[in-house]
Amino acid sequence: MSKGIVIGRRRVKPRFVFFLLLITMLFVYFIRSCNKPFIPYTVEAGSMDLEYYSDAILVRKEEVYTVPEYGRVVYYANEEERVNKDDLVATIFKANYQEEMVYQLYNVQEKIISYQQENILKNITDQDIKNIQSRLDELVYDIQSQVKNNVVTELAPKEKELRNLLEQRQKLIDKETVPDGYLKKLYEEEEKLVNQLKEWKIDIIAPDSGLISYHIDGLETILNFNAIDRIDIDKYRNLVSWKFSNDRDKKDEKAEVDSPFFRLIDPTRWYIICEINYPKVFFEEHEKISVRFLDFEDKVLKGEIKKILDGGDTFLLVIEFSDDIKDFINIRNANIKLSKTVEGLVIPKEAVVDKKGEKGVFKIKNEDKTFIGFDIIAESDKEDYIIIDRKTSLLEENDVIKLN
Repeated sequence: MSKGIVIGRRRVKPRFVFFLLLITMLFVYFIRSCNKPFIPYTVEAGSMDLEYYSDAILVRKEEVYTVPEYGRVVYYANEEERVNKDDLVATIFKANYQEEMVYQLYNVQEKIISYQQENILKNITDQDIKNIQSRLDELVYDIQSQVKNNVVTELAPKEKELRNLLEQRQKLIDKETVPDGYLKKLYEEEEKLVNQLKEWKIDIIAPDSGLISYHIDGLETILNFNAIDRIDIDKYRNLVSWKFSNDRDKKDEKAEVDSPFFRLIDPTRWYIICEINYPKVFFEEHEKISVRFLDFEDKVLKGEIKKILDGGDTFLLVIEFSDDIKDFINIRNANIKLSKTVEGLVIPKEAVVDKKGEKGVFKIKNEDKTFIGFDIIAESDKEDYIIIDRKTSLLEENDVIKLN
């Protein structure tokens, strides 16, 4: 076993010699590294495409209206149809109504119309009545053709126009003619049935304008415009994990006392709330941004950022839209992709250093190194460079910086 090297009176062990040798080698390496020429990089202008995927919660301005208990309903406004204030939305019949009486009324009215056409209408010269009758004939033909060809998308407005024209024609005929005994008897029978049905039916009138929907999910009072002011990341996560029910359709239910019947939705303004899983925020309030709705044939809308909530590792965005709500009136959440292109000066990530908590690079000029700090305006895990603002930075295009 080696006893080491004797220097003077002391015996030095071999491992101490190895230690001195290692220190010497490291010192030489350090000196050479300091004298090693730097790798230059010339700053250029460029851009970066930022893309973020998220689940979005939809917030609409909507009001739910209730009706008393009913046994039957006749709809005049269809799902997603735009209605105006005071429009007839539907007619409901109380639970104790007798449906046979409705058919009796239809039968009497049919007899009245038939008798008028055969015995009265052909002798009337009023041009308004003739014009109405001409349009009625066209409507009846169109409706019959659509039913025959199984094209029912435009039936509702045609049926509504048909009812209105029949009422107009009836009023004009009543002014022009004096009913005979048979027609007078039919009128009396019609009036009796109408009065009886009035006790059983309630007309539902639109209290305001908007898009109508009969789907109620129970969250209309929670996810309203006030929710935007109260939202935070925890509340967002609770809501986005909610199993939203969009299948509750009052058309297929028997209503209970004062149960929700329909919604009126403001089509001019709505929002989404989404969470971005990235620690840095590269958005600004009032900024316009493209949002792609992946569940709706990649529909792309332009929205305005109204609110940003920074949560540390993630952040929330509240984005406002002003159009195309019709496709979204019956959904609560959607899969989206946010896209944004940022332009500025391109800086390689390997050139960035941290000096006392400030990000920056060393600018090289005449072999002098100067630290230049900056704010990063775009960054991505997929790219090996960052974007800085050329307007606020002391760096300029064609400056030379040091790569680490």
